[in-house]
Amino acid sequence: IKRVSGSGGNIVVPLNDFVHGQYFIEVSDFYDDMISGEAIVALSAEDKDTLMKTLTKTLMTIHRFKLVHGDLKAENVVCVKNKLNRYVCKLIDFGASYFETDKFTEPSDFSGDQVYASPELSLVWRCEEEEEDPAECIEKLSVKSDIFSLGLVFHYYLTGKMPLCHLEGCDEEEVEQHVTYAMDIVSNGGTLSVRPEITDERYAAVITACLERDPEKRPSAQEVLTYLNFTTELWEGDAYRFRIDALIRDGYTSVRKSRAGRGAYEMIRLAGRSETLPGEKLVEKGYVTVAEGSAPAVRRTADTSAATTATPAAPVTPAPAATEIAFHADEPWPEHHLIWNEDAIVAAGYKQLTRKVGFMRAQNYELTDSTGNATQFSRRNVLERGFAQSTEEGDDGWDDTDKVLRAEDKAQYTVNTGYMRSKNIRIRQSRSPGGLLGYDINMNGRIMFKAINMLFLLGIVSKK
Repeated sequence: IKRVSGSGGNIVVPLNDFVHGQYFIEVSDFYDDMISGEAIVALSAEDKDTLMKTLTKTLMTIHRFKLVHGDLKAENVVCVKNKLNRYVCKLIDFGASYFETDKFTEPSDFSGDQVYASPELSLVWRCEEEEEDPAECIEKLSVKSDIFSLGLVFHYYLTGKMPLCHLEGCDEEEVEQHVTYAMDIVSNGGTLSVRPEITDERYAAVITACLERDPEKRPSAQEVLTYLNFTTELWEGDAYRFRIDALIRDGYTSVRKSRAGRGAYEMIRLAGRSETLPGEKLVEKGYVTVAEGSAPAVRRTADTSAATTATPAAPVTPAPAATEIAFHADEPWPEHHLIWNEDAIVAAGYKQLTRKVGFMRAQNYELTDSTGNATQFSRRNVLERGFAQSTEEGDDGWDDTDKVLRAEDKAQYTVNTGYMRSKNIRIRQSRSPGGLLGYDINMNGRIMFKAINMLFLLGIVSKK
């Protein structure tokens, strides 16, 4: 934990521990004026927003190393004031933490708080009762278990309560009194939803995403931060509610009122790229929902603040009904350096292509056909099927077999092809800026340079 946390961060590193009677005592640094639990619920909206972002960044720090906190709950997040007199979080109590790569075999190896535990951790605890293989249950645990707990912590901070439960026989009072747990509701086919007092679209969207039953559908800590940093502006008179999840899915980071005039919105993407869309287009694309009972769609003009009901100036001959659904494709992930071959994608029967974050944060693409069936493809998959072309110089040098190794390395090492393909990893020969011979690693679109000995430590190659 010391290695992961660095210095001066928001992780309270244990200094020592010992057993006193029936108690396990963990010793750490002392902080003045710490607050937690109900005191955090009473903070201002601005302070809570800062707190939620610092907590998310703290999780990003440990999740980069595949370290799972294992007992994330309101009581294990304490707040102190920084030099700017703003509250920031301190994450404590790593007694239940573990690495995703740890080889645990017994359900009793895992602890945590039932109130904030994820459904997959619940399954580990109940595997014998459910007659499930413990090893298979344990394999499902990952950093996404912390993300489920994070959704519950956020909801508690914003309302002082647990989310609403949707399951036959579910009693709200029992949930609040911790007689019924969120993990049990979700494990038994129920769902959790945010309470109506959470009116900020960012918070509602990110909590909903965190509380997905399927861990693979939950956002990473990095993606949670994207939700929290999302900003929107709404023209007065537009009865819209932004769908932050849909906007983030399509690569947007903010929406603001456009200088083109009332009713137009500037859609900001990563790296500052933007496009302008009218409100009606936002509705069509599913980026907003319209409040019930709102006024009919209106046409806005740039030279007046008045809104007039949209009516045609002259009779218009209606266009013939379309027989095909127009093809839509998101921009490729920036790290992938791709250009879409839309003719090939349409010829294969697909009508829509969207960027999708898959298992282990893999940057994938989801292709949907005319019947609504969706399939995920990796960067390699879309290249192999001719759906895209690479714009990256030297892209043909990527491989995941022994032939990519230099002769001197091939004499000592062999590539773990099966492992690389399961993780969507490829390598190519390269050289560091200082002249060191090594390899570029492409891990789901992220490229980094490593020497051969580091490839061995990462499990990419094995010694003969």
